[in-house]
Amino acid sequence: MKSEEWNKPILVVATLYLLGLQLSIAAVEISSWLLVLMTLGLLFSGKLKDVGFDWRSLQPEIISLITLLALTLLSLIISPYSSNLVDQAGFMRWVPLLLGLYLTFKSLGQKWDAKGAVVLQIAIAFIGAYSVFQFFTGIDIMGHSENPLRPVGSFWKATGTQTMSLTFAVLVAMGSVVCLSRTFAAEKFKIWNWLVVVLGSMGVLVSMSRAMWIGYPVVLILMVFLQRRKLFWPAVGFIALVGLVVTQIFPDLTYRLESVFSPGQDGSM
Repeated sequence: MKSEEWNKPILVVATLYLLGLQLSIAAVEISSWLLVLMTLGLLFSGKLKDVGFDWRSLQPEIISLITLLALTLLSLIISPYSSNLVDQAGFMRWVPLLLGLYLTFKSLGQKWDAKGAVVLQIAIAFIGAYSVFQFFTGIDIMGHSENPLRPVGSFWKATGTQTMSLTFAVLVAMGSVVCLSRTFAAEKFKIWNWLVVVLGSMGVLVSMSRAMWIGYPVVLILMVFLQRRKLFWPAVGFIALVGLVVTQIFPDLTYRLESVFSPGQDGSM
Protein backbone atom coordinates (compact mmCIF):
# COMPACT_ATOMS: atom_id res chain seq x y z
CA MET A 1 0.00 0.00 0.00
CA LYS A 2 1.39 3.41 -0.99
CA SER A 3 1.92 6.05 1.65
CA GLU A 4 -0.69 8.28 -0.02
CA GLU A 5 -3.30 5.53 0.38
CA TRP A 6 -2.86 4.91 4.10
CA ASN A 7 -2.51 8.65 4.68
CA LYS A 8 -6.07 9.36 3.55
CA PRO A 9 -7.95 7.72 6.45
CA ILE A 10 -5.52 9.24 8.95
CA LEU A 11 -6.03 12.67 7.40
CA VAL A 12 -9.79 12.29 7.69
CA VAL A 13 -9.63 11.28 11.35
CA ALA A 14 -7.04 14.00 12.08
CA THR A 15 -9.40 16.57 10.58
CA LEU A 16 -12.24 15.31 12.78
CA TYR A 17 -9.90 15.52 15.78
CA LEU A 18 -9.06 19.18 15.14
CA LEU A 19 -12.71 20.07 14.60
CA GLY A 20 -13.65 18.14 17.72
CA LEU A 21 -11.23 20.20 19.80
CA GLN A 22 -13.62 23.12 19.37
CA LEU A 23 -16.94 21.39 18.78
CA SER A 24 -17.19 18.14 20.76
CA ILE A 25 -15.20 16.58 23.60
CA ALA A 26 -16.69 13.18 22.76
CA ALA A 27 -15.43 13.49 19.18
CA VAL A 28 -11.97 14.33 20.50
CA GLU A 29 -11.91 11.28 22.76
CA ILE A 30 -12.94 8.92 19.97
CA SER A 31 -10.86 10.42 17.15
CA SER A 32 -7.71 10.82 19.25
CA TRP A 33 -7.59 7.18 20.32
CA LEU A 34 -8.47 6.08 16.80
CA LEU A 35 -5.60 8.17 15.44
CA VAL A 36 -3.17 6.65 17.92
CA LEU A 37 -4.26 3.08 17.15
CA MET A 38 -4.03 3.67 13.39
CA THR A 39 -0.58 5.23 13.68
CA LEU A 40 0.75 2.49 15.96
CA GLY A 41 -0.55 -0.10 13.50
CA LEU A 42 1.34 1.60 10.69
CA LEU A 43 4.43 1.92 12.85
CA PHE A 44 4.58 -1.76 13.75
CA SER A 45 3.77 -2.81 10.18
CA GLY A 46 6.65 -0.74 8.86
CA LYS A 47 4.47 1.54 6.73
CA LEU A 48 5.82 4.71 8.33
CA LYS A 49 9.22 3.91 6.87
CA ASP A 50 7.73 4.70 3.46
CA VAL A 51 7.75 8.38 4.35
CA GLY A 52 11.16 8.26 5.98
CA PHE A 53 9.88 8.30 9.55
CA ASP A 54 12.12 6.75 12.18
CA TRP A 55 10.57 6.16 15.62
CA ARG A 56 14.04 6.33 17.20
CA SER A 57 13.91 10.10 16.69
CA LEU A 58 11.27 10.13 19.44
CA GLN A 59 13.48 8.63 22.13
CA PRO A 60 13.76 11.88 24.20
CA GLU A 61 9.96 12.31 24.17
CA ILE A 62 9.36 8.66 25.01
CA ILE A 63 11.79 8.76 27.93
CA SER A 64 10.24 11.99 29.28
CA LEU A 65 6.68 10.65 29.15
CA ILE A 66 7.58 7.27 30.62
CA THR A 67 9.42 9.05 33.45
CA LEU A 68 6.37 11.25 34.11
CA LEU A 69 4.09 8.22 34.17
CA ALA A 70 6.43 6.31 36.49
CA LEU A 71 6.69 9.23 38.93
CA THR A 72 2.93 9.67 38.96
CA LEU A 73 2.35 5.99 39.67
CA LEU A 74 4.97 6.12 42.42
CA SER A 75 3.22 9.09 44.04
CA LEU A 76 -0.06 7.17 43.97
CA ILE A 77 1.53 4.18 45.66
CA ILE A 78 3.11 6.34 48.37
CA SER A 79 0.05 8.53 48.96
CA PRO A 80 -3.02 6.75 47.54
CA TYR A 81 -6.23 8.69 46.99
CA SER A 82 -9.65 7.56 48.18
CA SER A 83 -10.28 5.64 44.94
CA ASN A 84 -8.26 2.58 43.99
CA LEU A 85 -4.93 2.63 42.20
CA VAL A 86 -6.32 1.34 38.90
CA ASP A 87 -8.82 4.18 38.66
CA GLN A 88 -6.20 6.79 39.47
CA ALA A 89 -3.77 5.29 36.97
CA GLY A 90 -6.53 5.51 34.38
CA PHE A 91 -6.45 9.29 34.69
CA MET A 92 -2.92 9.13 33.26
CA ARG A 93 -4.11 7.73 29.94
CA TRP A 94 -3.29 11.11 28.42
CA VAL A 95 0.43 10.20 28.62
CA PRO A 96 0.39 7.42 25.97
CA LEU A 97 -2.27 9.41 24.11
CA LEU A 98 -0.01 12.47 23.96
CA LEU A 99 2.88 10.40 22.67
CA GLY A 100 0.65 8.74 20.08
CA LEU A 101 -0.72 12.04 18.82
CA TYR A 102 2.77 13.49 18.62
CA LEU A 103 3.81 10.46 16.59
CA THR A 104 0.76 10.84 14.34
CA PHE A 105 1.24 14.49 13.43
CA LYS A 106 5.00 14.12 13.13
CA SER A 107 4.49 11.32 10.61
CA LEU A 108 2.01 13.40 8.58
CA GLY A 109 4.67 16.01 7.88
CA GLN A 110 4.68 19.71 7.03
CA LYS A 111 2.04 19.47 4.31
CA TRP A 112 -0.49 18.42 6.95
CA ASP A 113 0.64 21.26 9.23
CA ALA A 114 -0.61 23.77 6.67
CA LYS A 115 -3.88 21.91 6.03
CA GLY A 116 -4.48 21.28 9.72
CA ALA A 117 -3.92 24.97 10.50
CA VAL A 118 -6.68 25.94 8.06
CA VAL A 119 -9.08 23.41 9.62
CA LEU A 120 -8.34 24.76 13.09
CA GLN A 121 -8.73 28.36 11.93
CA ILE A 122 -12.15 27.64 10.46
CA ALA A 123 -13.25 25.96 13.69
CA ILE A 124 -11.96 28.85 15.84
CA ALA A 125 -13.62 31.46 13.63
CA PHE A 126 -16.95 29.65 13.77
CA ILE A 127 -16.94 28.98 17.49
CA GLY A 128 -15.75 32.51 18.28
CA ALA A 129 -18.53 34.11 16.24
CA TYR A 130 -21.11 31.70 17.66
CA SER A 131 -20.07 32.46 21.24
CA VAL A 132 -20.54 36.20 20.64
CA PHE A 133 -24.04 35.39 19.35
CA GLN A 134 -24.70 33.45 22.57
CA PHE A 135 -23.37 36.31 24.69
CA PHE A 136 -25.91 38.79 23.32
CA THR A 137 -28.92 36.51 22.79
CA GLY A 138 -28.69 33.69 25.34
CA ILE A 139 -29.73 31.29 22.58
CA ASP A 140 -28.21 27.79 22.42
CA ILE A 141 -28.81 26.15 19.04
CA MET A 142 -26.86 22.97 19.79
CA GLY A 143 -29.88 21.10 21.11
CA HIS A 144 -28.73 20.52 24.70
CA SER A 145 -31.44 19.08 26.92
CA GLU A 146 -30.95 22.07 29.22
CA ASN A 147 -29.74 25.49 28.13
CA PRO A 148 -26.17 25.74 29.52
CA LEU A 149 -26.04 29.54 29.16
CA ARG A 150 -26.23 31.44 32.44
CA PRO A 151 -27.29 35.11 32.64
CA VAL A 152 -24.86 37.72 33.96
CA GLY A 153 -26.64 41.06 34.08
CA SER A 154 -27.97 41.82 30.61
CA PHE A 155 -25.77 39.23 28.91
CA TRP A 156 -25.03 35.51 28.97
CA LYS A 157 -21.95 33.41 29.73
CA ALA A 158 -21.06 31.85 26.38
CA THR A 159 -20.28 28.13 26.31
CA GLY A 160 -19.86 27.56 22.58
CA THR A 161 -20.77 23.95 21.87
CA GLN A 162 -19.81 22.87 25.39
CA THR A 163 -21.96 22.77 28.51
CA MET A 164 -19.50 24.68 30.75
CA SER A 165 -18.05 28.10 30.03
CA LEU A 166 -14.65 27.21 31.51
CA THR A 167 -14.27 24.15 29.26
CA PHE A 168 -15.17 26.24 26.24
CA ALA A 169 -12.80 29.05 27.25
CA VAL A 170 -9.85 26.69 27.69
CA LEU A 171 -10.42 25.00 24.32
CA VAL A 172 -10.88 28.20 22.32
CA ALA A 173 -7.91 29.82 24.09
CA MET A 174 -5.59 26.92 23.23
CA GLY A 175 -6.76 26.95 19.63
CA SER A 176 -6.33 30.72 19.38
CA VAL A 177 -2.79 30.52 20.73
CA VAL A 178 -1.90 27.95 18.07
CA CYS A 179 -3.45 30.19 15.40
CA LEU A 180 -1.50 33.18 16.71
CA SER A 181 1.73 31.20 16.49
CA ARG A 182 0.93 30.36 12.86
CA THR A 183 0.16 34.04 12.25
CA PHE A 184 3.55 35.08 13.59
CA ALA A 185 5.22 32.44 11.41
CA ALA A 186 3.50 33.65 8.22
CA GLU A 187 5.78 35.49 5.82
CA LYS A 188 3.06 37.91 4.71
CA PHE A 189 0.35 39.82 6.56
CA LYS A 190 -3.02 38.13 6.09
CA ILE A 191 -6.24 39.63 7.44
CA TRP A 192 -7.80 36.16 7.78
CA ASN A 193 -5.10 34.99 10.19
CA TRP A 194 -5.63 37.96 12.49
CA LEU A 195 -9.42 37.79 12.20
CA VAL A 196 -9.32 34.21 13.51
CA VAL A 197 -7.23 35.27 16.52
CA VAL A 198 -9.61 38.18 17.22
CA LEU A 199 -12.70 35.94 17.05
CA GLY A 200 -11.05 33.35 19.29
CA SER A 201 -10.06 36.05 21.79
CA MET A 202 -13.63 37.36 21.78
CA GLY A 203 -14.74 33.82 22.61
CA VAL A 204 -12.50 33.82 25.68
CA LEU A 205 -13.88 37.21 26.70
CA VAL A 206 -17.58 36.36 26.40
CA SER A 207 -17.08 33.05 28.23
CA MET A 208 -16.73 35.24 31.35
CA SER A 209 -14.26 32.71 32.71
CA ARG A 210 -12.14 34.73 35.10
CA ALA A 211 -9.40 32.14 35.18
CA MET A 212 -8.94 32.48 31.43
CA TRP A 213 -9.24 36.25 31.63
CA ILE A 214 -5.97 36.08 33.57
CA GLY A 215 -4.23 33.17 31.87
CA TYR A 216 -4.97 33.98 28.23
CA PRO A 217 -3.56 37.55 28.17
CA VAL A 218 -0.47 36.35 30.02
CA VAL A 219 0.14 33.70 27.37
CA LEU A 220 -0.42 36.22 24.56
CA ILE A 221 2.05 38.66 26.09
CA LEU A 222 4.58 35.86 26.60
CA MET A 223 4.24 34.79 22.96
CA VAL A 224 4.79 38.36 21.77
CA PHE A 225 7.85 38.62 24.03
CA LEU A 226 9.32 35.42 22.59
CA GLN A 227 8.46 35.95 18.93
CA ARG A 228 7.98 39.70 18.40
CA ARG A 229 9.93 41.32 21.22
CA LYS A 230 9.77 44.80 19.68
CA LEU A 231 5.99 44.68 20.04
CA PHE A 232 6.05 43.61 23.70
CA TRP A 233 5.15 46.92 25.34
CA PRO A 234 2.68 47.95 22.63
CA ALA A 235 0.98 44.56 23.13
CA VAL A 236 0.79 45.07 26.89
CA GLY A 237 -0.70 48.52 26.37
CA PHE A 238 -3.17 47.25 23.77
CA ILE A 239 -4.45 44.43 25.99
CA ALA A 240 -4.84 46.85 28.91
CA LEU A 241 -6.70 49.28 26.65
CA VAL A 242 -9.03 46.55 25.41
CA GLY A 243 -9.80 45.56 29.01
CA LEU A 244 -10.57 49.18 29.91
CA VAL A 245 -12.81 49.75 26.89
CA VAL A 246 -14.69 46.49 27.39
CA THR A 247 -15.48 47.26 31.04
CA GLN A 248 -16.75 50.70 30.04
CA ILE A 249 -18.97 49.39 27.25
CA PHE A 250 -20.20 46.34 29.19
CA PRO A 251 -20.59 47.34 32.87
CA ASP A 252 -21.91 43.87 33.70
CA LEU A 253 -18.41 42.51 33.04
CA THR A 254 -16.86 44.91 35.55
CA TYR A 255 -18.20 42.94 38.52
CA ARG A 256 -16.75 39.73 37.08
CA LEU A 257 -13.39 41.41 36.63
CA GLU A 258 -13.36 42.96 40.10
CA SER A 259 -14.21 39.62 41.71
CA VAL A 260 -11.16 37.88 40.19
CA PHE A 261 -9.06 38.54 43.27
CA SER A 262 -11.86 38.17 45.80
CA PRO A 263 -10.81 35.52 48.37
CA GLY A 264 -14.37 34.24 48.62
CA GLN A 265 -14.79 33.60 44.91
CA ASP A 266 -13.90 30.64 42.72
CA GLY A 267 -12.01 32.35 39.91
CA SER A 268 -12.36 29.43 37.55
CA MET A 269 -16.11 29.94 37.10
